[in-house]
Amino acid sequence: MGFEWVAYFECSACGAAERADDIEYDGFGYAVCPACGRGTGPVANANSGANSGTSADGNGRTAP
Repeated sequence: MGFEWVAYFECSACGAAERADDIEYDGFGYAVCPACGRGTGPVANANSGANSGTSADGNGRTAP
């Protein structure tokens, strides 16, 4: 009897789960949620408009 490994993607934004081979990936190879359209990867939070309290260079300082 054979066994097939199946990987699943779970969206951290909306919680949707889908087989990893059934979802789209962006140009950098990061998964894009099929339910809400949110991307994953290091720039996903930067592009979401959320203010993380850090500056663009990531040092935690803000300009006066």
